[in-house]
Amino acid sequence: MTSSSTRESILDATERLAASGGTDALSLRSITREAGVNVAAIHYHFGGRDGLMRAMLDRHVAPLNARRLALLDGLDEAAGPAAVLEAFLRPDLELIDRLRRDGRASLTRFLGEAYARPTPEVAALMAAQFHPVAEAFLARLAGCLPEVPPAELRLRLGLVVAVVQGLFAEAPDLDGPALLGADTLDEQVRRLVSFAAGGVGAPAATPHARRP
Repeated sequence: MTSSSTRESILDATERLAASGGTDALSLRSITREAGVNVAAIHYHFGGRDGLMRAMLDRHVAPLNARRLALLDGLDEAAGPAAVLEAFLRPDLELIDRLRRDGRASLTRFLGEAYARPTPEVAALMAAQFHPVAEAFLARLAGCLPEVPPAELRLRLGLVVAVVQGLFAEAPDLDGPALLGADTLDEQVRRLVSFAAGGVGAPAATPHARRP
């Protein structure tokens, strides 16, 4: 087995364990047994369990964010907030749909839990991966919605992200309820974008005047 194939075999084994038992199943002993390698191989390829966890999550997150940025770059300059939000959200729903169709909805739920309650290592990965993406989308949304203060816009995009994390964490198996009550990916995207665009583009709240 080559070095690269050993690395991929360890990642595959870690994903299988994460899907079947969540974080509690990811001990070095269980991973080495599942992958058929020794602990030295994990330290060689990943530097330890934390590095392995980062690599497993990065396996999905890096393509997800690359897809987001590609869709954003492909938008017309006159695109409105709904189109920008679709570029932001469609890759998430594509990933959920793909994992469900592959029979790996449990991995989808693991990813949602990992991002909703990250370890320090996962939080660092999220910041490194997501920050530049978020900034690119916030800049584009600010151009579409100049009436929404930047701090409010950032808060609202964070709320949208929280909704997406919930969709990952609660993703049903393929034979379960339809995601967002819609059978097709395009309809799921339409419904989520409609909801998000309404919230992100809503008039900024005016603070109530204090009583004397």
